Amino acid sequence: MAAVLPFIGPILGVIGTIQSASAHRDAANYNATVNQQRADAATAQGEADAAAQRRVNAARMGDMRAGYGASGVTLEGSPLDVLGSSAAQMEMDTQNIRYNATVKAIGYSNTATLDTARGEAAWRAGMFSAAGKSLLIADEAVNGKGSGSQFPAYPQGNNPDEWN
Repeated sequence: MAAVLPFIGPILGVIGTIQSASAHRDAANYNATVNQQRADAATAQGEADAAAQRRVNAARMGDMRAGYGASGVTLEGSPLDVLGSSAAQMEMDTQNIRYNATVKAIGYSNTATLDTARGEAAWRAGMFSAAGKSLLIADEAVNGKGSGSQFPAYPQGNNPDEWN
């Protein structure tokens, strides 16, 4: 039992490293999910706002036509040009709403992608760290604690027979 005691701490360290790496990955994946949901919500909100703007635009165009009709103006020539220009500007407003929502959604989606990448990188780093710690534990178990094999000697010359 006494021979095992020196290895318990390092083994628990390996387990802790693995759990920490998994927790970092889980947190990053959660953040990615939230950001993807935000992207989807931004897209849906943009579509809803654009549809609302189209309804407002239709009402404005109706008011303009009614105003022209009530004043006795026929819808040809300059009044028709004004209506066409107004309709184009209103559609531009609608498209700007959709564009802004798309840009917002892309930002959230990109953040989600980065969150996932960060999580995977943290997990991989944790696994490499755990593997390295495991190798040191194995080295100490095989060669004895303080064998020095953890820190190989620096070669003094070009002849391997001269190395420590």
